[in-house]
This record gives sequence, structure tokens and C-alpha cells, in this order.
Amino acid sequence: MCRNYGVPARTQRQKPGPNPQRDPNYKLKSTNKGLVPGIGCLACGESPPLRSNAGIAAEIERLIDEDRLRTLEERTACVNPDCVNRTRPVGSHPEAYRKDGFTSNGIRRYRCKSCGSSPSASDPARLHATNQKYAVDVFSRIANKSPVRGIVRGARLKSTAAYYRILDFIHRRCQAHAGAVDRALLDGRMRLPETMHIESDAQVYTLNWISRMDRRNVDISSYCSVDAHSRFILGLHCNFDAAADAFAVNAEAARSGDMASPEPFRQNARYWLAGDELRAGRSKNFTDLATRRGLADAIELLYSRAASRADVEDIELEHMDTEYRTPTLRNGLLVHMPYTTYAHWFLLRQLLDGAGVERVQVHFDIDSMSRAAFLCSFLDAVQAGRAHGFYVKYSKHFTIDQRRRIVAESRSRRAAERRALPAEDQADVDLIMMKRLLGTGSRHGKWNDLWFEHPNPTMNEPHKAMCWLTPDDSLDPDVQAQMFLAAGLARVDNVFQMTRRLINAFERPLGTSSSQNTVWHGYQPYNPAMIGKYLTIFRTVANFISVGLDGRTPAMRLGLAKQPLTYEDILWPGERAPRPRPVRRKGRRLSGLRGTPRSGGRNPAPRRGQSGMPGG
Repeated sequence: MCRNYGVPARTQRQKPGPNPQRDPNYKLKSTNKGLVPGIGCLACGESPPLRSNAGIAAEIERLIDEDRLRTLEERTACVNPDCVNRTRPVGSHPEAYRKDGFTSNGIRRYRCKSCGSSPSASDPARLHATNQKYAVDVFSRIANKSPVRGIVRGARLKSTAAYYRILDFIHRRCQAHAGAVDRALLDGRMRLPETMHIESDAQVYTLNWISRMDRRNVDISSYCSVDAHSRFILGLHCNFDAAADAFAVNAEAARSGDMASPEPFRQNARYWLAGDELRAGRSKNFTDLATRRGLADAIELLYSRAASRADVEDIELEHMDTEYRTPTLRNGLLVHMPYTTYAHWFLLRQLLDGAGVERVQVHFDIDSMSRAAFLCSFLDAVQAGRAHGFYVKYSKHFTIDQRRRIVAESRSRRAAERRALPAEDQADVDLIMMKRLLGTGSRHGKWNDLWFEHPNPTMNEPHKAMCWLTPDDSLDPDVQAQMFLAAGLARVDNVFQMTRRLINAFERPLGTSSSQNTVWHGYQPYNPAMIGKYLTIFRTVANFISVGLDGRTPAMRLGLAKQPLTYEDILWPGERAPRPRPVRRKGRRLSGLRGTPRSGGRNPAPRRGQSGMPGG
């Protein structure tokens, strides 16, 4: 609603005092004693925090690599580290290479014109022949909540090391399949509906401590966007960079003095560096009194939490009041969650534009981080009225009996409303009730956002309210009411629920009576890189293998697949899946059941009909 929406601030250094080169729209402003720099809008008075554009761009590149959104040619480059073509792939710089035949496996080989090396466009998703026959069985067990040691025993693997080798192979195959579909959407070879309703939210997964010297748990967040109608997961990313060299990044930041600079002005602004958890601006302490109260109190509480944070977009600061956000120094680095969220939304915008989506409606929880990333990535679409965002909040503490009672009361009210309407309007009772409720909204929070209650509660969302973040009074009242009726978060919440129910590593911690009811993260992994691998596997299974009550997968509902895929289709596309040989049962046969004993013994087995006991 501000005239400066979408107007960038100047980035050139300016002299203090009045001068004609000063930015007429913004002024520098910081919070929390300068720890969180921001800009103050001279039009509406808001103070959004600053982010590093270079950090967002680097995070986008990381997510592109993790999702395999580049083709083999775009990932193939010279293997000589001293060559100028080391960072120039074949796909974008074909003039730097020439074709040099094929390998013995039929893989295209190239010749670098600068140093003469021979890179080949190959996918490293390989598995040793001794483990290939177990891959399908292990894949199905991972996707159906089997623990690691249970998989090793059930699949008859030789060791846990074999399990992790097979897991890496499954992860790469899932990356390849999901990445191929995403590339087809980006290129326009596959199309999506012109209008889509997307639900987005974040989830936190807790890992076990990684060092006996520092037994603090590490929290890794994931961000998910799912299509509300088909339940197709459009993106599922976590804020952990497994490829980053933690020691090298922290050492370089210490030598260059980067750690003394505010986050947006660092060379590696997106990473949690050593000591950041001690200097980060946290939220103010307040008492959570509205947990079990009404929906309006819960909404007001969430606004209070957002306003109390030094950085309104950084949801991680809330968890730091009770837990440390420890950077993982053994392998990889944690990424500040706002950078992962921004990168997620920018990639989602490219995917939707490439697939032909013209109008989008987005729903997310009361989360300033999601709101800012959406309004930034869909800037022109919001200004054109083709993209709309909604806050959605519903009560989760109701029991099953209370939910049934709420739904039953709602049905009674709607039935009475339907009887009072003319016959031609009875089918639109929800629309009529929503249009009436649009005149009875209530405002909440520091920003005076206008909220409306939903007239049709469900078992998943028994008491729900919505806030339209991009209001447009030019739309027809029927269209506005339809948009409010479609708002919800049940599908993305179901995705997070299924990750915990179907992936053993994401199960919630157990309570232990021997440690004064503290929780034990018994199933969670110790290696943070496992979170991203399991999420990629889950997304592939949920989109292409798991079928709903209608017998179709989410990919089938969108027209991206004709039939459900199997685990063999993902691991061995177009090939015959290796099968384990039948294992003959070992051990001696009971000699008394058939014929004479195979070997003599003092106590032969009794014959049939004898008990083997004295007097039998």
C-alpha cells in the first residue's frame, strides 16, 4: 500500500547532511544498537531490515545445485583447477570446448581448448554391484519409517556403511528425477494450471549433538511450498549448506575482519559464523498467555512476537531465547533462514512463470519472513493484481471431540442459512456467508492488519481466520469472498506431518522419565547433511509414488505423470532393477521328521506322535 513498494534504495555512499544526491525515499536506520541494520521508509515509516543481495544470489545457486535444475552440460566443466575454463561449463560456454567422442559407457566426452583435459558429461549416481540388489528394498523401507539398524537387519545388509552408500545413491536418483521434472517446468515443456493456490510454511528439525565437547542440539529449518489442489510439493529446502568448508569460511572471516561487520555487509552474509549466536539480536522476553485462549488472542500473540524481534523477518531469533543456534563446525554451515526463504521464493517464481502460471494465491502463517520474500519475488505480479498473499491462522489445540462438535455446529448454521435462501442461491451458501463476514473484520497487531473468520470450519482447521495482505478493492465482492474461502494451511501442515510420520529420522523426540521428563532425540541423525537427503527422498516419493484415495499421485493430478511410479522406476529408469538372489535357509534340518538322522547323535529327535518325555 506504500508508494515506495518496489522502489529500490540507493546503494552509493553519500555525504552526511543535506545534499541533492540523498535518497528521497529512504534513510538509514538500525535496530538493537546497530546489530540489525535497516532502512526507514520516508513514505509509510516502516523499517525493513537489510539483506545481502549477494548472499541471496549465492543461496539461489546452492538450491539450484541441490535440486539438479541444471542439465549435465550445464554442470560439466574443465576438471583442471588451474584452467580458466574451470568455472565455465559446456552449456554456457560451448566455444571453450569441442566434442571428443564418447566413453566406453556411451557418455559424451569434451576436450578443453585451453588445457586439453577431457571432461565427460556424466551423472555420478553409481552404486557397486554388491549393493545394487538391495537398493529397492532399502528405498521402500526408508520411505516407510524403518530405522537405520532395522533396515540393515531387514534388508540383510553387511553393515551400516553399506546402508549409507545405498542412501547416497537413492538420494542422487531422487535428485535426478525431481530435477528433470522441475527443469521441464522451468523450460515450459511441462505446464501447470493458469491459476494456482500455494501454501507455504517452515518447519524445524532437531539433531542430536555432534560433539561430546559441545552437547547442544542443532536446529535445522526447512521451508516448503505445496499446491493446495493437487498436494504437489513445489519446493522443499533446508537451511544447511553441506558443501561449505566451515573451517575455511570462519578462518577467512576472522582474517578479513568480516565477523565484526553487520550481517548484510559481510562477504558470507548468509552463513551462521562462529559467535553469531552470542551477538544476534533476540526477541524480548514476554509471557505466553494466549496459548489456550481464543483465536484472536493467538493472532495478537504472534504479532507481538514479530514486533519484539530485533529483526522482524528472522524467525530463528524466537528459538534462541531458550536454545543456542550453534553453527555446525564439523562439516557444512547453517544458513540464516531468511536467505533460504528468499531463495526458495525466487526459484518458485521462476518455476511458475516457466510453467505458464498467470495467477497465484499464496497462503502462509503469520510470518514476516514469508511475507517479505513473497512480496519481493512477486513484485510485478502483485502490482499487476496477479499475485495475492494471505495470512492464515487456525487453532490447533482442540481435541477430536471438540473438532467434531465445531463442525457439527457449523453444519447446523449453514443448513439454517440454506433454508432461508431462495432455491437458486442455496448452493452458494458459503459464498453468501463469507460476503457477509467481510464487513465484520477485526484489526490486530502493530500493523493494524484486518482479519476475518472463515464460515466453514473443517476437522483439520476447526477455527480459522484470514488476513488479505494484498487487498484490491477493484475486484468483485464474489471474487474476494472466493479468495477468502480458498485460504488455508492444511495441505502444507500435512506435508510436515507426513515427514515426521514416514521418515524415521524426523520423528519427534521421546520423553524420558529417568531425566526428569526431558526429551531424548533418539531417532534424529547426527550428521546435518542427512536432513536435506531425507527431505529430497520424501519429496520424490510424495510427488510421484504415493497415491491418495483417488488412486492418483500429486504429479498425476497436475498432468505431469500418467501413472504412479514405483521405487524401481526412480532408481533404475528404463532399466531392469537388480533383484537379490533367493537365500537358502541355513541350519540343520530336524532329523526325526523325515527319514533317518543325517548324522548320529546321542539324543535323536522323537518320532512323530512321541512327546519325548518319560512315559510319553
